[in-house]
Amino acid sequence: MPGTLRRHRPTLRAISPEGSPMTSDDTPGTAYLPCPEPELVVPHQRTRRTERVTGVLLRGIEPASRLLVPAEGRALHLLDADPDLPDGSTLTVDGYRDPTTATTGQQGEPFVVTAIIHVTPT
Repeated sequence: MPGTLRRHRPTLRAISPEGSPMTSDDTPGTAYLPCPEPELVVPHQRTRRTERVTGVLLRGIEPASRLLVPAEGRALHLLDADPDLPDGSTLTVDGYRDPTTATTGQQGEPFVVTAIIHVTPT
């Protein structure tokens, strides 16, 4: 009929161990095996290695974004850090890297702060 949409429905077929299609008459003991559910493990919780980092604190491009720039290595985007810490101060924090966290500013590697050890204002 013109103007009528026909929907395509996929057909599920069993395949024999030899690779040939099987009908319902051929499948007395055939079972469809479901795909196993993936193990839901957050990577940083599995390898959550705490580290102590010292660097200069800077404000990121987002209003609440705080970056810690160590003397060597990449900048760290501080998560759960005090937003009232002064810019330009030297800061020592404990925490862990969390590459699974998405940030809006996308600056630096996400770093969850577990403790602020020392702050030296500028």
